[in-house]
Amino acid sequence: LDDAPYDITDIFNELLNDYGFQGKFLCRVDGLTSNIIIPSNTKGVIISGSVHHIYDNEGKNWKEALSKFVRRYYKQIPILGICFGHQVIAHALNGEVCPNPLGKEIGTVPICVTPEAKQDFLFAEFENNSLVPQSHLDHIVELPKNAVRLAYNQHSQNQAFKIGKSWGIQFHPELRPPLFRQLLDGRIKKLEEEKKIDEVIFYQKKVESLKECPMAIEVLKKFVSHCTQKKESSDS
Repeated sequence: LDDAPYDITDIFNELLNDYGFQGKFLCRVDGLTSNIIIPSNTKGVIISGSVHHIYDNEGKNWKEALSKFVRRYYKQIPILGICFGHQVIAHALNGEVCPNPLGKEIGTVPICVTPEAKQDFLFAEFENNSLVPQSHLDHIVELPKNAVRLAYNQHSQNQAFKIGKSWGIQFHPELRPPLFRQLLDGRIKKLEEEKKIDEVIFYQKKVESLKECPMAIEVLKKFVSHCTQKKESSDS
């Protein structure tokens, strides 16, 4: 995210609290390091969005460490990759990520599910053409071997997938309209200062059309339920 003035972990926890999950489910782990350490009692991992690009050489050391982390754990514990995290999982497992020649996908947009999605825990009840919050330029052009494609649209053919015990989703379930509007307004302000009028108009239209995306939030809720149920069963 664009140097957001908040802790993304708090955003996820607040969202989950609003939907009936009590307490703090997520703790923050710095992924921008060459030595990623997770608590021993970790039951699931979310790799969040980022302004970085997984395929370039900037921050090469921490990107390699993050990819190594994915390769080590994607079959062991549930991982949910969101936007950049979605791309990281694909890249780490020999998929291909690059800038989308169609440009940025911004705002609330519809995605479709594949037949395989109906057999997937997170997407079984996801309705075709449901709206999801999007904010990305890069996308996955080739999924890793053995990945199962779960969702797509005309802008990008790989909007969600499952591999091992892990999922990648291109959209941002945590971006409800007030927060999303705040982020886009920040981008608009910067673009106005840079006199990039066409881009200002582009983002203004996206802000005006923001909508609630309940199906996207359901995916996040199901992931957390999946992780917490595993914890309960292992403690009993």
